[in-house]
Amino acid sequence: MKLAIVGRPNTGKSSLFNRLAGKNKAVTDDVPGVTRDRLYVEADFYGKKVVLIDTGGYEFEGEEISKHIVRQIHMALDEADAVLFVVDGKEGLNPADKDVANILRKSEKPVVLVINKIDHDKLNYDEFHSIGIKDMIPMSSAHALGIGNLVDRVLEIMEEQKIVRPSSISDETDLPIKLAIAGRPNTGKSTMLNSMIGEQRAVTSDILGTTRDVIDIELKNKFGDFIIMDTAGIRRHAKTSSKIEVYSIFRSKEVIKFSDVCLLMIDGVEGFTHQDKKVSQIISEAGVACVVVINKRDLMKKEFTKDELYSQIPYLDYAPVVYVSALFDKDFSKVFKTVSKVYAERKKNISTADLNRFLKSALNYKTPPLISGKEVKLKYIVQASKEKGGVPRFIIYGKNAKLTHSSYKRYLVAKLREEYGFIGNPVDIVFKEER
Repeated sequence: MKLAIVGRPNTGKSSLFNRLAGKNKAVTDDVPGVTRDRLYVEADFYGKKVVLIDTGGYEFEGEEISKHIVRQIHMALDEADAVLFVVDGKEGLNPADKDVANILRKSEKPVVLVINKIDHDKLNYDEFHSIGIKDMIPMSSAHALGIGNLVDRVLEIMEEQKIVRPSSISDETDLPIKLAIAGRPNTGKSTMLNSMIGEQRAVTSDILGTTRDVIDIELKNKFGDFIIMDTAGIRRHAKTSSKIEVYSIFRSKEVIKFSDVCLLMIDGVEGFTHQDKKVSQIISEAGVACVVVINKRDLMKKEFTKDELYSQIPYLDYAPVVYVSALFDKDFSKVFKTVSKVYAERKKNISTADLNRFLKSALNYKTPPLISGKEVKLKYIVQASKEKGGVPRFIIYGKNAKLTHSSYKRYLVAKLREEYGFIGNPVDIVFKEER
């Protein structure tokens, strides 16, 4: 079942979304209009799977971005099976609430009027009967009051509508590839996401920093199953204008860490900036696989050379590069094919026998330098056990192994890549004393 959460700004929609999801998924704040895109998360209602859709607050007048928000809400209504219409019980009935109710009635979807911020029995909410929605549940998402009644009503609607339980977002035997799209603001991340999925899901605009929340979208194609996560543009803290934006950037960094593969978006016309290098460092330190996506190829006079590229983002000198036009391309097969490839490289397992043949050859070609007069003798190598999708990591044992110079470590990493690939992935070597 898909359940859309709608209402005018600042009625507590995102707080309810987080409460039902059981996690802090949406950005919340007391400033109206924080949520702009549709956010998706799978929730468990007593063993029944429900996909929650959080939406931006309805704005009937105001800045241009509000038109985008209204379009997003209508798209959510189109795909939802039922609707939670959230109003502010403490503030009371607002004329805009009636306007929203009129729109919802036209959708002909089951609607539950959630009268939020009812923290105690003394608050009177009888005036909301005039909206004309019979299904009403008073509650407080902030204090978890009435949540059980709301969940029970949603489950009743599932039974009444005979809505089948959807498949889980994750399959334990074959997990989808978690793909994050990251970069500084206004490089075309949301535009590419919309083009990839063939619909207008992420709000796009020429206004810097339009995306504030992380948007999860399931996508299947011939290259595999994906959960695509668009993120807020990452900029220097000195240039952030509000605590909402600071939190959004923090969330974006967390999503990069959570992903299997990250697409680093670069504006090919504007070229590289200091912030691109900073984002590349964040991706590298997160240990995820990476594909560099150069956007606006239709406006570029020439492609970057490898030296130009990797001198600007040295932390990702192992990442393959794909050129796109997020605005005009209709086929992103090259991107998905490259993502699938680097993800497969990430899961490579090399036998211990093969690795030790490799180490012997590497040592014969170049021996470790003396460290403070001490000889480093590297004896054998194993691939570290890891969870599915973990960083390719190798452990080398030997005498004085921990003294191995960083330059020799770089040499071994380069030789490992030369021998085994691991395209698009960081490779780590840990040195330990012989057991």
